Amino acid sequence: MPEQKTSTPRKEIESRIIKLQSDLENNQMDGALILQRADLFYYTGTIQMGSLYVPAAGDPVLMVYRSLERAEAESPIRRIIRLKTLLPSFCLSASYWRMALLT
Repeated sequence: MPEQKTSTPRKEIESRIIKLQSDLENNQMDGALILQRADLFYYTGTIQMGSLYVPAAGDPVLMVYRSLERAEAESPIRRIIRLKTLLPSFCLSASYWRMALLT
């Protein structure tokens, strides 16, 4: 993975994700899908166009539409995938989600 170049420290991003996961678990929610760009930056450290899925437990998945390499350089999120469509993430089929999240 390329060296992280985000201005938001890795520990800060990790702390924010852990807090969100705790809130999800406390409210008996399976996960959160982050779509708004300001929220994406807050939770990922990148302003790439994309989406972030944060499960109540486990690693979040950042899905970007353009540069995978840039997202990997800017964000401490470990699971980053490039989407091939500009459709909003919540419109993707269940089979696409299974393929994307299990690889």
